[in-house]
Amino acid sequence: MLQPTRVEKLSNIYSRWLPIALTICAIGYYFWFLQQYALNIPFHDEIYDVLGFLSEVVEADGGQSFLQIFFVKWNEHSTAASRLLYYFTYRVQGELSFITLVYLANISLLVFLALLYTRLRHNRYRWLILLPVVFTLFHIRAYVTILWGMTAVSFFYVLVYGFCCLYCLHQVNHQRMLLAIFFAALATFTLASGQLIWLVGGFGLIQQVFISKKISWVHLLSWLLAAAAVLLIWHSDSVGHPDLRFDNMLNLTSSEAHARGEAMAKAFEKPFFSALMIQFQVFLALLGSVVTGDNLLSATITGTVALVALVYFVVVSYRDVDVRLELCGIYIVLTVAAISYGRTEIFNLGPLSSFILPGNSRYFIPSTMLICILWTRLLVANRVRSVPVLYLVIFLTGFHCVNAYSINSESVKTYHDRRVKTYNNNVYHLMGVKRKKSAQVVARAVELGIYREPSRPLPMVGSGVFQQKKSSSKALKN
Repeated sequence: MLQPTRVEKLSNIYSRWLPIALTICAIGYYFWFLQQYALNIPFHDEIYDVLGFLSEVVEADGGQSFLQIFFVKWNEHSTAASRLLYYFTYRVQGELSFITLVYLANISLLVFLALLYTRLRHNRYRWLILLPVVFTLFHIRAYVTILWGMTAVSFFYVLVYGFCCLYCLHQVNHQRMLLAIFFAALATFTLASGQLIWLVGGFGLIQQVFISKKISWVHLLSWLLAAAAVLLIWHSDSVGHPDLRFDNMLNLTSSEAHARGEAMAKAFEKPFFSALMIQFQVFLALLGSVVTGDNLLSATITGTVALVALVYFVVVSYRDVDVRLELCGIYIVLTVAAISYGRTEIFNLGPLSSFILPGNSRYFIPSTMLICILWTRLLVANRVRSVPVLYLVIFLTGFHCVNAYSINSESVKTYHDRRVKTYNNNVYHLMGVKRKKSAQVVARAVELGIYREPSRPLPMVGSGVFQQKKSSSKALKN
């Protein structure tokens, strides 16, 4: 047997083992960060859609009323899949921990990374190619989102469920079809934009039936029937306890309600073409928001380039056997289009960049995943023609990752301490809801044994984050 030469051994170290080590370090540090700053405190919507929901479930009589609680809509979303995750966490642990929700939400990033790996598993430089993806995903620019369990679950999993669905539809058989339908249903009942997965999945099946001709039309028919059934359930009238309905929680005065309605109506007062251009600019800026947190022009240019790149890949590969990455990209683009359309009234209330580009905004998560998909697709198509260029990209994304930790560290501490201070004052904030009412929801969950409050006062980060964790652990044990 031929022994590997010294050059081959060095090549194996630099192209495999070193990237694997850097991947483990980047991911490990990211989850270490979560462990340090995640708080077992309900934040905003978690008060009603997590604690309020679980209280209703625990007190339900069972049967139909039990199931109905899962499907009551929250704002414009039906979050039954996320609520199932909350309930599962509660049943396994015996009580709900918001720190656990943070971990579960961010684990979805590992699933996304694994899906990209499957498209590169036969590539010699697969670990080098994935390093920029790791550095782009696992940093703290979106610190508010990644430390907010409910929001992270929604915004991460609505995309990851969709990606899993599209991967299952590739070279589909009966078993994979069932899995695809399952993941599509989970996406549908995570956020309203998850309904788009049925459209994108249909595109993928049409491509396999009529263009690549790899599957039977029966699979397409099965998909359409499943889509009709799930969407019919989603759009049916929800029946549940009124305390879970957002409209009934708002305690606005008549003047506040009038002002709110006028502000939201402004988005529709502009001429059609002007309103359309605003939405399109929002759409492009959201697509490119991965590169900047404060420059609207740079985000718009990046979004335009990303959109053109995706269109190019779709055009050149629509006859290929494997179009999973292209379909995932289409799903993200449609999701961003839905966000830009559905949030028009918000973006109209102030400067555009103040709503879509702050570094901690959850709205740049789809942009981050789209860039990762386009990078992977580029290397799948062209292999690695220039290893030095690949190393340059790794260096730049690695610098971006380290810089994200550096420039956001003080903001994270401020955010952490603000939440701790609010909790120590026994205040639970929820937009449009009186503090007394939100505190009653938390007290009800505590009384039912669903949630155990950490002992007050929790120390600030300046007093030692490790002390805060120790205090929280003791409170949970007592």
